[in-house]
Amino acid sequence: CIIFRLERIGLEVCYTAALRKVLSSKNDADISAINEGARFCRLALGIYGWMMELIERPVTGCFVLGCSWCRHPSIHGCNSGKNGGIVGDNFLGCQKIALLNQGIEPNQIKYASFTQGVVKTPYCITVDEEWKYVVITIRGTLSLDDAVADLTIRPVLLDMWAERYGFQEEGTGEFCHKGMLDIAVWICEDLQSHGTLDQLLTGDNAEFSGYRLLVEGHSLGAGVAAVVATMLRSKYPSVRCLAFSPPGCVFSRHLSESSKHYVTSYVLGDDVVPRLGLTGVENLRHEVLSIFARIKVPKHIVLRPLSRHEDVIEANKRMLHGSSADIPPESTFWKAVQEFEEVQKIKKTEGGPDIGLFPPGNIIHLFRTTEDRRCLDLSCAFKKRPDNYVARYAEVDDLQEIIVSANALADHQPFTVLAELERVAESFGLMAPYSPTTSSSSTGIDSRESRGKDRKTSEA
Repeated sequence: CIIFRLERIGLEVCYTAALRKVLSSKNDADISAINEGARFCRLALGIYGWMMELIERPVTGCFVLGCSWCRHPSIHGCNSGKNGGIVGDNFLGCQKIALLNQGIEPNQIKYASFTQGVVKTPYCITVDEEWKYVVITIRGTLSLDDAVADLTIRPVLLDMWAERYGFQEEGTGEFCHKGMLDIAVWICEDLQSHGTLDQLLTGDNAEFSGYRLLVEGHSLGAGVAAVVATMLRSKYPSVRCLAFSPPGCVFSRHLSESSKHYVTSYVLGDDVVPRLGLTGVENLRHEVLSIFARIKVPKHIVLRPLSRHEDVIEANKRMLHGSSADIPPESTFWKAVQEFEEVQKIKKTEGGPDIGLFPPGNIIHLFRTTEDRRCLDLSCAFKKRPDNYVARYAEVDDLQEIIVSANALADHQPFTVLAELERVAESFGLMAPYSPTTSSSSTGIDSRESRGKDRKTSEA
């Protein structure tokens, strides 16, 4: 399919066309990518705990948690450190119950830490015997501490960590989001201290020898998962990472590109978080200032609602100059905008090299093909039909424009991402519980590289 992506040339904004490959239900690697995402997105939702259960089901959430609590009497009275590797849960075991609500069994949870802080975030280790994966699932943003980590956006040179964890080849000279790096380091140190991962995967007496390691997460957890997977690659070469709605500021460009061998990112619709890189924010700021400068009618007219018979395009022509070149030279606001842009350019030059951070890995973008429509059946006169989404491969430069829409935040919710992934999976002929397909056993570095070659061929 053809997409249009935003590019800035000085003070002018333009759109360039690019060709992207749509995932096909006849391609084994594409089927495996959707199947894998639909299978493991549930865990990324479950690690949020009981609070997300109440957010998703504000009316029935307490009832659902209560029923689950009654179904699993073995977890009652779980105290910190006393319930088979569960650390930081409350007496009722509410966090573990939220995990079990996503379709896993108690014996699949090998370790879980619900400890949280500025550089600590909840995560769990589970085993999927059907897919033969040992899975590390990392929680996304839910607390004020997580928000602090999100905002610690300063790029950090990875040389020291690349040497410590043995990923010098791809990590030397590269940069990473500081807040995510701090959490990833804490998780790696915690994994080493309790040794659960080693007991499951390595050594002569490993319980699940031959299984592969999968690291996954949503939002902040997705970015941290990509960093953790990078750090663990030297010890577990076949490690994979699934990043659901990752932030747009995880790795510098080269590391973001090289992580395609082991990271798959899933982005839904207009989700603002994967677009929240420095370039995207700067582009949004410039567009807002440019729109204000291009207004050629009194501001109170702009704020009036459009008449029922007036087209939006015609209204824009009536109220806005066609481009910044059409703005009258005597406009004091436009002069101030130009001066502001020059000052920002000088500050960036004085501040050293411009280090951009981008989302990790292969990006699968679920884009909306139809808008919500009212059902024609009288029985559902007030019920909206769900949007239709199609999956396509994307590049980091496709996510450099923040789209201001009603779905910008809704498309980031983990339960929304899960629902749409499952709908796309259903369109591929896949059904829950999403058992591995014939190609899933070989899904990994080889299939990701071949898929990348397919994409480059289609673009050419």
